[in-house]
Amino acid sequence: MNKIIGIISWLPDNAFRDVRLTKLTNLMKKCREIFVDVPFILIAQNYSLDEEALILKTAPNTTLVHVEEKLGITGARKYLRNVFLNSKYDYLIMLDDDCELFGDSNSGKLYLKQIDENPDRFYEFNKTLLKLFAIHKDLFEKVDYEDVSPEKGECFEDRVFVNKLRKLYSEKQYIFKKYTLNEKSISTKDVYSTWYVAQDLKEMLSNTEKKINNIKNE
Repeated sequence: MNKIIGIISWLPDNAFRDVRLTKLTNLMKKCREIFVDVPFILIAQNYSLDEEALILKTAPNTTLVHVEEKLGITGARKYLRNVFLNSKYDYLIMLDDDCELFGDSNSGKLYLKQIDENPDRFYEFNKTLLKLFAIHKDLFEKVDYEDVSPEKGECFEDRVFVNKLRKLYSEKQYIFKKYTLNEKSISTKDVYSTWYVAQDLKEMLSNTEKKINNIKNE
């Protein structure tokens, strides 16, 4: 079954630009160790030609989609979804450009084997975070992301999306056994984040719960 790793990335026009690019190249190098031959789709927002060339040198098997405008987190996820749905691949494995992976090729084989042995589902790795989350194309065609903006403090788009899947297709849920594979990212408190400044996290969590409850009650 054809699988591809999808990554969304935005490079800011500030002092953190090089840090964010290094984070991404390190992630892609680590993916090559863990997942070996699995290719990439990269939604590359605000990248220069030299920066794109560096990515393609780091991971030659990358479908790099150049996007000049800033799509926002949800917009970038929707863009990746559309690219994937129009691709030849059956499964999308999601990562963000700030992910840090731990494991080896055996870890990757065990992760991918779980998809092969439990086909046509959505696969959760770390609660509702869309990092090492995987989904079959048929399900992704049926469920899109809500039009919410975490940058504006509205809510967490990943939690809403996964809970929508759980509500509509609970029988398709699969929880990965992690074995020796792990993912660690700082998330909203990352000092190098391209969007986190001073969001009221309690308010975001409250808004997220309201959105999830609305989905559950529909």
